[in-house]
Amino acid sequence: MILLEHGPEGQAVRFAAPRRIVTAWQPEEVLPALAALDDARALGFWVAGYMGYEAGYALEPRLRQLMPKCKGPLLSFGVYDGPEAVGEALAGVDAVTLSAPEPMLSRADYA
Repeated sequence: MILLEHGPEGQAVRFAAPRRIVTAWQPEEVLPALAALDDARALGFWVAGYMGYEAGYALEPRLRQLMPKCKGPLLSFGVYDGPEAVGEALAGVDAVTLSAPEPMLSRADYA
């Protein structure tokens, strides 16, 4: 499941139960996977997922030999009929903020 706080039209939505999943584990699978996602979008489906930074190496042939080893897929997307509204599920949830980062070690311990 993928949850977006600010989905289409600024509303919270989720993507669940994909029709299929498009995944690329190897560099040579990235471009065909992206083409499959474009085809799905052209047919009116929605796609949601992620593409790892390392997938960029697969997009430029001169960089392919420099690609670092990856533990997970280079990209993985679900193909969905559309997003589901989740406004009621998030009702009453306050905004989330991050505090300033604090080191786990003191300067003296680090030294």
